[in-house]
Amino acid sequence: MNWPVVSLGEVAAIDRVSADPTTLDPSTPYVGLEDIERGGRLIGRRSIGEAQVTSNKFRFDAPHVLFGKLRPNLAKIARPNYSGVCSTDILPIRVGNRLDAGYLTHYMRQPEVVAWSASQSAGANLPRLSPNALLGLVLPLPPLDEQRRLAVILDKAESVVRSWSRAKSAADGLAGAIFDQMFGDPVRNMLGYSVRELKDWVDPRSPITYGILKPGPDEPDGVPYIRVVDIRDNEILTGSIRRTSAKIADSYRRSTVASGDLVISIRGHVGRLGVVPPSLDGANITQDSARLRIAGAAGSYVAAALETPAMVHWMAQRTKGVAVRGINIGDLRQAPVPVPPEPEIERFAAARAEVQRFRRKALKQMFEATCLARSLQQRAFSGQL
Repeated sequence: MNWPVVSLGEVAAIDRVSADPTTLDPSTPYVGLEDIERGGRLIGRRSIGEAQVTSNKFRFDAPHVLFGKLRPNLAKIARPNYSGVCSTDILPIRVGNRLDAGYLTHYMRQPEVVAWSASQSAGANLPRLSPNALLGLVLPLPPLDEQRRLAVILDKAESVVRSWSRAKSAADGLAGAIFDQMFGDPVRNMLGYSVRELKDWVDPRSPITYGILKPGPDEPDGVPYIRVVDIRDNEILTGSIRRTSAKIADSYRRSTVASGDLVISIRGHVGRLGVVPPSLDGANITQDSARLRIAGAAGSYVAAALETPAMVHWMAQRTKGVAVRGINIGDLRQAPVPVPPEPEIERFAAARAEVQRFRRKALKQMFEATCLARSLQQRAFSGQL
């Protein structure tokens, strides 16, 4: 690669043109940091009237690249296709005639460049990257036609990632929508089903219980245990699992988990649910979570009931504490879960399993597409694409 290397300040400028929103049409588009997703996608489109903007903001146009200078580690870097005003924590970058906006956007979204931006920020609680520091960013500058060619390729790669991300997001809400359509609000129970307390759904030989109080230091050859941080999206993330000593685990045999058990967080982020995978059969849990051993289709049904907004609200009403908030395990045991006919429970469980299979496929495809996009990105800016 024989491309010249330049600083951003040589080929672009930061336009901080102030605009008084009270003098603008209320329908003028507005972009705040909250309107830019991590990684750069613009979320929706608000007007200054809808956002109730009152203080001065920066103007921007379609050719600008919008760079979020507050917490730049979040990579809030977007390319709007319209004109409007943005938060003063967003810097509108205007490219010159030697630089393509798409090429610059993809270059700035690279993990290495995002890390550089974060390292150049000032401020402990609210780190910001100054305009002068941003203009000092160094980047390779291939011919303009080459920049545009690379930007088109990277745009397409990014589009594939976002397509699978949208598919995953749709799947995330689908099981809940099916539950709502079939059974409605489990707390109000408008269909008039009989109700069992949560403790009566679990295997009586393995009652609801919390886990290890002090698991101690991580033991490489010890017994794995599940923390709240390991519970995400109805799954247990096995890559971050820690291990406790066999002696400590043995003293908490009562909270040993088996494949298929539900684990629900009861402190901190109350209500997170995960299903124990076969690889963690025989593992344990911490005091911040509880084990629910519910057999067959009923486990899938109860998990979905506990994830409904109504049940989340029910648990929130019983969550107490200041520094660390949590729900008492006695209250959790009393959570009211309606009892639909068995065929309906089985029909729902089958539908939920199908949704989860699709979600796992979407997640896998999204990961693979992300890896491909990252590989193309690295090759693009090293002159190998």
